[in-house]
Amino acid sequence: MSGTMNFGGVANFTTATHSTITVGATSTAVVSKKQKRKYLILQNISNEPISIKIGSAAVANQGVMLSADSTGGATPSGDGGVYEMSPAFGNLFHESVNAICASGSKSLLVTEGE
Repeated sequence: MSGTMNFGGVANFTTATHSTITVGATSTAVVSKKQKRKYLILQNISNEPISIKIGSAAVANQGVMLSADSTGGATPSGDGGVYEMSPAFGNLFHESVNAICASGSKSLLVTEGE
């Protein structure tokens, strides 16, 4: 995507990258350290919680916990845990983000704006 995008007035960016990351039972890289980052949103669409850590390896049940999607991941309902980074929220970090889950092979949606 290109052009200026604005998510509810919280972030202005010109390029959005969308991906689905398969999170493992060991720390899994979600996004790398990036000074150009202007926005980031992570959403758990799987059937178990996912823990994320900013700037270091993810450890189960530490950092930010994204709750499981209520449908068990079969047909994601969109109500799985969400973590959003934006300058408007005062929580925009440029460090790497890593994730971990109990059983592995769980899906995390990622949208990063530059």
